[in-house]
Amino acid sequence: MKRDLIETVSTSISSSFLSIEKDISLILTKLFFDHKVYNKQLLRLLVIPTKDCLSNLSNEEYIEKVNNTSLATLVQEGYIKLAPKIAMPEHEKVKSYIILTFDNFSPNATNPEFRDCTIHFDIICHTDY
Repeated sequence: MKRDLIETVSTSISSSFLSIEKDISLILTKLFFDHKVYNKQLLRLLVIPTKDCLSNLSNEEYIEKVNNTSLATLVQEGYIKLAPKIAMPEHEKVKSYIILTFDNFSPNATNPEFRDCTIHFDIICHTDY
């Protein structure tokens, strides 16, 4: 961390973090909407906190919930988080969460306007299901 501060002071960095929002959008679109089979399974695991979320494919309530879930809905309702903090309201239903964390930023070797980083996916779910 201190090394980064020293390098920042001594050199001018031409990259910024402005593209992270676009990167997050692309990652989430790939995860949930680009692959028809896997995205439905991931959505079911995330928004339907029951033991039969994957085995009961004919349940109309489940089908409607998955079909009406958008990327914006996932973020607004707190299923996808960008900050590693989960609020646990007293009477809220049990949820599963995906937390995206960007870490280890370093200058890109070929393009100084971009930074390379490591993306961590933390998946938090109830273990009784």
